[in-house]
Amino acid sequence: MIISATIGCLREKEWDAIRSVQAGDETDDDRISEPLPIDTSDENLACGHRWLLAPKIDTGVSFFCVLVFTISFVVLGAAILHPQQLVPSGRPLLTHQTEFLPRLPPSLLYLYQIGVFMAFWGTIYGAYEIYVRTGYEYIQPFSGRLRAAPMAKVRRVVLLYCGIGGLILFWSFDDPIKLVTPAALVGGVFTCGLWCFAMIWTNRHFLPRPLRMGKTLLILTIISGTLLTAIGAKGIWDYIGAL
Repeated sequence: MIISATIGCLREKEWDAIRSVQAGDETDDDRISEPLPIDTSDENLACGHRWLLAPKIDTGVSFFCVLVFTISFVVLGAAILHPQQLVPSGRPLLTHQTEFLPRLPPSLLYLYQIGVFMAFWGTIYGAYEIYVRTGYEYIQPFSGRLRAAPMAKVRRVVLLYCGIGGLILFWSFDDPIKLVTPAALVGGVFTCGLWCFAMIWTNRHFLPRPLRMGKTLLILTIISGTLLTAIGAKGIWDYIGAL
């Protein structure tokens, strides 16, 4: 889902090799299938490497924060919740974690609750933007008429479908984990593994040699793709076997 939404955003912004191709325009299709005409002068390469600093910082800080918070919750859960046999399950998945704040001022409990709410609110709000572009990408291959449909029209239909359908699904399951597990296995772990290999192919096919990922990054991407694909495939196999 995230992959198709990313492609949709690239197409919407008309960035890089993803462009808005008009129906019947074979010239653009032929051009996109060829390596991009990128200037490989020293000045342009230096500029490109400088621009890479921004996503490196953003990605590094984001995943460092995820790592710190994940480790903190796992350690605190093992040290505090496990002795009390408090296992987050069902709908109250984040209620027992308030035990992490026993010796701190009560006001921090409200801060924790606000933080949880804002985290979910940001995720839900961002997800709707992803759903719109994902839905738009999925319907385009069916016909030229659908490809010509404006984003605003598709947006209304997708938002209504996700809002009403999401509420029905949520109310139909007592345990949210059962609801998100299939999507997480297929659209998360497994597909992200395949996406690693797609990035390698795209990197080698479209970029000139000076702009391709280095050997270290290439090896790490291959390892990540292999592990994610294998773990995702095993998770899907185990999930189907347990049905």
